Amino acid sequence: MIQKKRYLLVDKLRPLPDYNLISVDNIPEFFFCKQADKNNKKERIVPVLRSDLSHDINNCPHLILIAEQNETLNPNLLALSLKEANSELFMDKRYIKRYLKIR
Repeated sequence: MIQKKRYLLVDKLRPLPDYNLISVDNIPEFFFCKQADKNNKKERIVPVLRSDLSHDINNCPHLILIAEQNETLNPNLLALSLKEANSELFMDKRYIKRYLKIR
């Protein structure tokens, strides 16, 4: 069975504290393979440009590749993202937007 790539879509318009491990800036450091080079880690996080934000990349949503097709999903990353998503259920703006599977 062919697995699909797994992604997490986050919205940086709802910033998280710097110490939050699920923030875009912390995910590469704490959840991606320690042996991967910095460029490979950065390639896994791409901004989704929005015309209403004048392409200020710092404010755009970010798509994070959390697992390649044959890669095991990091259980700590999944658990923390689910915890964050659950804490945001009744908020107007949410950091965790979507979980996606793409072939």
